[in-house]
Formats: sequence, structure tokens, C-alpha cells
Amino acid sequence: MRQIPINQAKSIIKQLLKVKRQQKISLLTNKKDRSLTIIVNDGEVTVKEQGYVNDTNILLRVLLNMN
Repeated sequence: MRQIPINQAKSIIKQLLKVKRQQKISLLTNKKDRSLTIIVNDGEVTVKEQGYVNDTNILLRVLLNMN
């Protein structure tokens, strides 16, 4: 697995929010015990955090102001 700078990760996430079909990306920490998974599916964004805190948040693209 290769490491990427935080600015590149932010850019990838912004591009992911613009797609119309279902897309999924998982970001891991250096320790590999924590991850952030972002799933975009036709206007709905699901963010899953696993590791220190296990949490799932569902957001609508309208709330993100990403029409």
C-alpha cells in the first residue's frame, strides 16, 4: 500500500463527491488499525470510521452543498 499526502486525499474525496454512480474509497492510517471509508451513492454519502471509534454517518449531497 502506498502513502499519499493529505492534500491528495482531500482532492480524491472531492472528486468522489461529484460522481453520479456508486463509488467507495477506504483510507487507512499508518498503523493500519484505523480506517475511514466513504461511500457515495446517488446523492447519499456514507462515512464509516473504524478503529478507535466505530461510527457511521449518512449525509445527503444537498447538505454538503455539492449539487
